[in-house]
Amino acid sequence: MGVLVDLTSMQFGFLRVDSRAESTDRRQARWRCTCLRCGRTKVILGYSLTTVGSLIERLGKDHAQAHTEKFDARQSDVGRRTGH
Repeated sequence: MGVLVDLTSMQFGFLRVDSRAESTDRRQARWRCTCLRCGRTKVILGYSLTTVGSLIERLGKDHAQAHTEKFDARQSDVGRRTGH
């Protein structure tokens, strides 16, 4: 078994790790995180935070999609203002 690394106060993308959460039944570390864009909190597996993965794996499809749609809308708005 690996050594537990304290992820408290670390940031992964726009997720900030606030505290350790209860481990899974399989003794996998979980962490309570806050989305820095919307303030929503979620408990996420440490493995999902520390390995390269998609936003969907970390936040769930609905939450990730909401951020993606907001980003896409801002990008298209910027394009209209700059003519690109």
